[in-house]
Amino acid sequence: MNQLETDFQNSQSGKGITLPNVEQLKAFAAYVRTRAAVVCNVETSEVCGDDWIARIDLSIYQGGSEDQSLPPNDRIAQSEEALQEVFAAIEHEGVDCIFKVWADAL
Repeated sequence: MNQLETDFQNSQSGKGITLPNVEQLKAFAAYVRTRAAVVCNVETSEVCGDDWIARIDLSIYQGGSEDQSLPPNDRIAQSEEALQEVFAAIEHEGVDCIFKVWADAL
């Protein structure tokens, strides 16, 4: 099993997975799409030296029952839009971030 598949399997647990940078989050999100699933929750922390500062404004929470009841195409679109907004904000601010991530099968 490759690392992306291992991460995918672990991301569906209550613990989620930790991804150390935007590039790995982008690669993981692309992989998740190939597995008929979506990235549903992302807790973002800005890395400041040895400290991590929670960035709720750059986090995504879409795993609730309302979200889960949406048609698959709507869930995919919702997830993609939210991720693109987070990526754009991080690029605009020029900050380094670490992510706690969960995926949800469609």
